[in-house]
Amino acid sequence: MSLTRETCAGHGAASDRRAFAPPGTPAQYPPDRLADIRHIRLDLEVVPEKRSLKGVATHFLTPLGRPLSRMVFDLCELTVDAVRVDGKVAPFHHEGGRLEVTLKPAAPLGREVRVEIAYHGSPRTGLNFTGPDRDYPDRPHQAWSQGQDEYARFWFPCHDFPNQKSTTEVVCGAPEKYQVVSNGRLVSSVKKGRRRVWHWLQEVPHVAYLVTLVVGEFEHWSDDVGGLPVEYYVPPGRRADGERAFSRTPEMIQVFADFTGQPYPYARYAQVVVRDFTWGGMENTTATTLIDYVVHDERAALDYGTTAARLVSHELAHQWFGDYLTCREWAHAWLNEGFASYFETLWLEHAGGYEAAQQARLEDAAAYFAEDGEYRRPIVSRSYVEPHSLFDRHLYEKGAWVLWMLRQTVGDDLFRRGVQEYVARHRAGLVKTEDLQRAFEDVTGRSLGWFFDQWVYGTGHPELEVSYRWDDARKVGDLRVKQTQKVDQTADQAPRGPREGGTHVFRAPLVVAFGQAGGAPALREVEIGVDGQAESGFSFALPKRPTWVRFDRQNRLLKTLKFERAEELLRAQLAEDEFTGRVEAARQLGENGSPAAIAALTAALRRDPAWGVRAEAARALGATRTEAAKQALIAALGGGAATTEARVRTAAATALAAFRGDGEVAAALTAALDDASYYAAAAAARSLGRIRAASSLDGLRRALTLDSHRDVIRATALDGLASLRDATVLPEILELARPGWFSRLRAAALLQAANLARNLPPEQRTPAREAAEAALFDPLYFVRRGAIQALVVLGDAAAVGPLRALLARDVEGAVRGECRVAIETLLRGTGREAEIRNLRDEVERLSQAETALRERVAKLEPAAGGRAKGGAKRAGAAKRPAKPARARR
Repeated sequence: MSLTRETCAGHGAASDRRAFAPPGTPAQYPPDRLADIRHIRLDLEVVPEKRSLKGVATHFLTPLGRPLSRMVFDLCELTVDAVRVDGKVAPFHHEGGRLEVTLKPAAPLGREVRVEIAYHGSPRTGLNFTGPDRDYPDRPHQAWSQGQDEYARFWFPCHDFPNQKSTTEVVCGAPEKYQVVSNGRLVSSVKKGRRRVWHWLQEVPHVAYLVTLVVGEFEHWSDDVGGLPVEYYVPPGRRADGERAFSRTPEMIQVFADFTGQPYPYARYAQVVVRDFTWGGMENTTATTLIDYVVHDERAALDYGTTAARLVSHELAHQWFGDYLTCREWAHAWLNEGFASYFETLWLEHAGGYEAAQQARLEDAAAYFAEDGEYRRPIVSRSYVEPHSLFDRHLYEKGAWVLWMLRQTVGDDLFRRGVQEYVARHRAGLVKTEDLQRAFEDVTGRSLGWFFDQWVYGTGHPELEVSYRWDDARKVGDLRVKQTQKVDQTADQAPRGPREGGTHVFRAPLVVAFGQAGGAPALREVEIGVDGQAESGFSFALPKRPTWVRFDRQNRLLKTLKFERAEELLRAQLAEDEFTGRVEAARQLGENGSPAAIAALTAALRRDPAWGVRAEAARALGATRTEAAKQALIAALGGGAATTEARVRTAAATALAAFRGDGEVAAALTAALDDASYYAAAAAARSLGRIRAASSLDGLRRALTLDSHRDVIRATALDGLASLRDATVLPEILELARPGWFSRLRAAALLQAANLARNLPPEQRTPAREAAEAALFDPLYFVRRGAIQALVVLGDAAAVGPLRALLARDVEGAVRGECRVAIETLLRGTGREAEIRNLRDEVERLSQAETALRERVAKLEPAAGGRAKGGAKRAGAAKRPAKPARARR
């Protein structure tokens, strides 16, 4: 599953961090399995126009541990019509999201049992329906599933946890005009009257959340990779845009197969693009579902092409890591998401070279650091309220960085061999972090407990202060390194097993580099944190006085770094070091702001071969706010041979926001609204508002008329409007929060209305608050999330009531989690600590009740009462909208 990559919040101070899970949150463990479910067959009828689902789920299972007298399935918000065991009617009880089936007589060990469950309903999640309405008249009728984390239970009865793998088949009838896509290979597609019945068979076992069903009208074509069908399903008329997004999928398959030593393990691979999807993508076995804006036009490809490639490669990598090898429990979900995120950079390294992969790692580190400023947690954590909350930047970006650091620790060759051993040992199986550690230790001969304890079971990262001194008489460079992070777990107290530790003194191998005039840099390998010491000192004999000094060459360590050096050293580093060193030097030179620093940054902006360095130079120049920097940025925004990269122009436009009230900058930004890149034009719109020039409002109003990929220009123009701090534009912002516009634009409008209103007198904030409260119950997932964020920005504790109402009724995990955080934030702002404690107590009671229910089920204790319809439990996530009725998408 892929998160959409959005701008992250700022890095807060440690004292400002909230708890990841409320105090007292109980540890979560996998539920017991009463039987091994060998195979699941779903016979379904789906009518998207009616939002209706009718089905029979047949489970073929054998008892585990003891004879089976009662079988329990997860099933929420659907009506059970009948249950049969081996063809005979069986008693059942459906309550609280659990379906208990009585077996009379009990099935003995070793005997296969067939349990058939007939049911129907109109799911709120799990299987999602889209279709036209008054506000979105051209939205297509579709039905698509989203099972992760525990939402499969909302559309078919199952053991809805990743500690059970089964083969599956889906036989689905739908109106004849629709295509039906599911897992595995297509057995048959038979027309029956005005219906067509599709039969799909998945012959390699997988977990319930990976079972997929998509019903809709698509343009469909396929490739072939050594006999493997590779299929594509996109909205009608979008094939060219789909080919732009997916054309390198066959090459990706080969690269990943070669690296893992495991050929693609299934009968075929498909990518299906749907409307209003809830994530960037979801790695359903053999048939990934993707958000609709992954298909993009030629203009969007200037910036978005790399993002699309990361999304496509991420979901493909899951076919190995997440589908073929699946985390045994959610606490270890980084084995799914961290690997898929790392394989994004593996693909970029293959397709775009070392610098492309390093650029992605820099972006991933920034995303993780931003989240770490909000809360800190171990990657492996059982303390969570809902599984959804684990799917964060710690799981994805930090997880990918852990694998990058493991590669640096053992070396490229042993890293690849370790991955191949891990995959080979656990083919089609269930895994925990210990399995990965054991495979690497067996291949490398290294004891790696320290690595996994500090990075996976521990929290945080090293926060380093480094000093350097050159002793010319001795021809020696001296380095002092101090880890300044607050340590609450010392090395000798590190957890010995898969339990949660605190922040360590970090042990890390890395490379120190010294520039040598006229030659290659001198490289020295060192290790910090040895024996748990927070301070380390190193002395290096060198043939020449260094022209520059680099700590952690190639950026092998996830860290924050304070390393003050003379400007001359930084300028030389910017000119001579490898990619990440040049980025580091540009950032620090921007803090200096001397004429020589500005000249060096301008030269890098014009001539550095890597667009990432040129973009960093642009950002650094903006921080200096000098006339020379301004002219360099205007020239870069205007284009030219050295700055034709769209992402450099985007960075230049963003950096120009520092020049408040400048008419020359306003003119350049206004002209950039017509940039060939949607995203450069969008950055220009945002900066146009932030400089608050006399002409800004006119330019922003023009930006609101411009169509773009993901409506990015309008969305950032709203940011610009809010930055004007002009109360008269609030109605213009709120107009774009109304139904009919793209959901991400509506969410942005709600947030920017709040950003503007919070600086207005209380009596002028009402329209923004009322719009956000009304949007809390919008059917579109991203609109609801935007409304929650807006209410937090407004800071009005009166919103706690509506937020509690949303928490009580919403089934989407992300919405519920953000509601809890928002309520606590708003109550803390009023000093109502007692209510915060009550909220935490309520969460704890709910968790304890769920634990008790699981224990009761495991003990096979019958529930009280008669038959009942299923109740709601948790839910998943939902994404994006449709064409606006009154506006362009």
